[in-house]
Amino acid sequence: MPRLSREISGIVQAIDSETLTLLPDGKTELLLFAWEPKWTQFVRNREFASPNSLRPGTRVEVRYHSPFFGPRFVTRVFWQVASFNHKPGQFQRANPSASKHKQNGKNQND
Repeated sequence: MPRLSREISGIVQAIDSETLTLLPDGKTELLLFAWEPKWTQFVRNREFASPNSLRPGTRVEVRYHSPFFGPRFVTRVFWQVASFNHKPGQFQRANPSASKHKQNGKNQND
């Protein structure tokens, strides 16, 4: 059975109200995709987002259909952005020097 959609990763070169231009990873030729708000989902950091939040230069994964006739059509665009707006204690930074000072579950300074 043929796959219903295809996926490709790359860097957004341009986006407007009807098209998305992508430079696929490892390629030199740009790909042009059609998209429509009714049928295309934009997902940033695992949450639905506005297409206006997608900027040129962003690395994305695109799910699309490639019909026999007509342009490639995007159904979903995924991307991640780094966020420093997290709650205290949500992320713990690895501290290699702290592990050197620990012995049997206690700090040497205790």
